[in-house]
Amino acid sequence: PIVIMGVEFHKSLIEHIMKMAQEQTINQEDLQLILFTDSVEEAVKHIQKFSIDAFNLKLKQANKAMWILGEKPLK
Repeated sequence: PIVIMGVEFHKSLIEHIMKMAQEQTINQEDLQLILFTDSVEEAVKHIQKFSIDAFNLKLKQANKAMWILGEKPLK
């Protein structure tokens, strides 16, 4: 998924992407993966739907800190 934050700021980019879709240089199915928003919550839901849920991803347990690399354990 692609999330573009700042609809007003990226207005010209959004117009360009829509023009590419109109000219069929972007597949309509792929266009569904792009979200233009100002909402963090909406962005998180989009990422959840098109990556975590779509591929059944699971949170992986963090690796133990390695003292030899100067890492400290998380608290």
